[in-house]
Amino acid sequence: MGIWAATLMCSLLIVGAASATETETETLDQAMAAAMSSNPALASARERARAEGEAVPLALAEWLPQINVNASANQTRRSERTFALTVREKPEYWIASLNTSWLLFASGRRTAAMHQARARVAAAAADYQQRTQTLLLDVARAYSGVLLARSVRDAQDRNFANLQEQYRYVDSNVRHGFLTQTDLAQARARVEQARASLSLADAQLISASETYERLVGHPPPSLETPHSLTGLPTDGASARAQAIARNPSVLSAAAEVEVAQGNADIAAAEGRLRVSVDITNSYFEPIDTPTHRRQSEDTAALRFSLPLFNGGQVAARTREENHLRRSARFSLAEAQNEINEQTGAAWANVIASRAAVEAGRARLAAAELAQHGMRLEQRAGQRSTIDVLNQEQELLSARVDLARAVRDETVSEFELASALGMLTHPPADAN
Repeated sequence: MGIWAATLMCSLLIVGAASATETETETLDQAMAAAMSSNPALASARERARAEGEAVPLALAEWLPQINVNASANQTRRSERTFALTVREKPEYWIASLNTSWLLFASGRRTAAMHQARARVAAAAADYQQRTQTLLLDVARAYSGVLLARSVRDAQDRNFANLQEQYRYVDSNVRHGFLTQTDLAQARARVEQARASLSLADAQLISASETYERLVGHPPPSLETPHSLTGLPTDGASARAQAIARNPSVLSAAAEVEVAQGNADIAAAEGRLRVSVDITNSYFEPIDTPTHRRQSEDTAALRFSLPLFNGGQVAARTREENHLRRSARFSLAEAQNEINEQTGAAWANVIASRAAVEAGRARLAAAELAQHGMRLEQRAGQRSTIDVLNQEQELLSARVDLARAVRDETVSEFELASALGMLTHPPADAN
């Protein structure tokens, strides 16, 4: 009774969790779109990418004049009386100034800063694409996981019903003396095993549904079986070439090399000549003394700055950035090697999973035919009870293995698409 109660409770939980959303069917494309719009981790990565996008305006600001306005009121107290000839000799006066500073030449620093800023933006965009692909791949796995869990539960439920029917058949034949208590015990053992497996399938379905809800934002409704992805390469060499050119992790590593190059150029430029022009327009006006008129002063200065000695700081900083640049290049090579390996494995998994699906369908058809034949032969006295029970187990295994093969095919295709950099948005041909 305890197992029956647990099975019934799990079934009620599954039905209750899905009843509110099973009014319509959800496709994999819709699940991915919902995840992209509601996932907080992706929203956080999106804001960080937007923050990095401000690096270009910040770098561009060094190419433009810097203009400041200052104003102040001055009061001076003197012990002796003086005669003021100018406004600034008065004890109280206003001063307002307009300061304009423009960097004319920086030995390549501004160009390097702009190059670095654009590389930072490219790196941030690639990182966001990588996070998007990771989320979409996780959604594809969760979506396929729910379909698998539902298929396994359905297979376990059908197996349980078949074994119960077989148990009733054996029990009837035992009462009439055609079969023995051993046959009945074998049938009873398989029924109890099937009941336990059904409870486990219920728990696995609940777990898969929880994962789906965490990623997509709502419990899984009725789900369509996704179709095979289109646009995938037709051979492993093409897949590797496309992955090297488009994979976000490779693009991010390449952008980091450009960032490191920009940092090295900026560090080297710190020890070189800088030329700037400063223009100041000042206005002076006395406070409460209308006898003095407003006065003005205009100043222009051309400034040359060349560090002569800084304790070796610029040289050390330049060497540091050059080491980091070489490190970034090695990281790029490592990322390319990893993507080559990942793409090769993903391509092999796609081929293997497709073959497994074809074999699984043929196996299931054969197992269903064998089950039907076994039952007829059992009634004719040509098959024993254990033969029929074993065939029921073979049929269950064929159904479960086919469901896993279908799940593996979908996941392997999306893993390959992720390695190729194709999952930047929900693919319309994924369902």
